[in-house]
Amino acid sequence: MSDSTTTSENANENVRVGQKVILYAVLINLVAIVLGFLNVKGVITSALFLTAIGLALYGMFRMTSGLGYATITKVIFCILLLLPLISLITLIVLNGKATAHLRKNGYEVKFMGADKKVA
Repeated sequence: MSDSTTTSENANENVRVGQKVILYAVLINLVAIVLGFLNVKGVITSALFLTAIGLALYGMFRMTSGLGYATITKVIFCILLLLPLISLITLIVLNGKATAHLRKNGYEVKFMGADKKVA
């Protein structure tokens, strides 16, 4: 296997894993928002929001590395992920870019992201 093939596979794997993590972050964020509307305050809602932010940041860095984004773009995404409603929009846009990239590279993308590609 050549170096460029290995690099491409690593990039695709970063995008695939980053997308899965971002999708879980979106789900956790939505659960936390619903709990907030139901007036469930305190440790549970705060822990869910912090978990969602952590997952979103990790997934974003992994995905944008795989997509080859510049460092300044990653910093801008990082700032956007700290803003309550803007973070969900940012995650959805990133998910769309990851889906397009993965489909272009032969992955089947399902509801919760793409599964590992079997050779």
